[in-house]
Amino acid sequence: ENPDSQAIASLYNNIGLVLMNENNLDGALVEFRKAIALQEWLAPNSLDIATSHYNTGLLLVKRKHKDGALVEYRKAVAIQERLAPQDPATAASHYHLAALLARRNDPENALRHYRDAKAIHEKLAPNSLAIAAISCGIGSVLKGTNDLDGALCQYRQALKIRETLVPDTLEVIRHR
Repeated sequence: ENPDSQAIASLYNNIGLVLMNENNLDGALVEFRKAIALQEWLAPNSLDIATSHYNTGLLLVKRKHKDGALVEYRKAVAIQERLAPQDPATAASHYHLAALLARRNDPENALRHYRDAKAIHEKLAPNSLAIAAISCGIGSVLKGTNDLDGALCQYRQALKIRETLVPDTLEVIRHR
């Protein structure tokens, strides 16, 4: 494995991120694909390639290519679960995959990935805004499956976390 080649792959990925932020989605996709091609040649089972797959998934969601995004997120999760199962990046991949599955009306798999993301975050940072966001996602899926008690529980958990982390909100409510 050549460190210079690895640095080049990382630069392709970083250029892709900048282009995506500039809304140059076609250019970003080209750069992510270059990064993935080089990373597959260098180290096909590395966290770097998982990151490139994740970034490509984000881009494909922006382009409304949800089938392609599912493929990219699944590739990222498969690698991350093997190499860094408790990493925040793994939780992010699970979360984005879950949100996409929920929008595609696949509640069973959406819930599985939301719960995997939540389990990682609960070990790393209980009562974080990430857990609140994941709880909202789970609540939304449960509401869609008509599990209203489960949805309410998740929404209340998210609210409790947010109220704790953003106490000014409670002050506004108390003074109205």
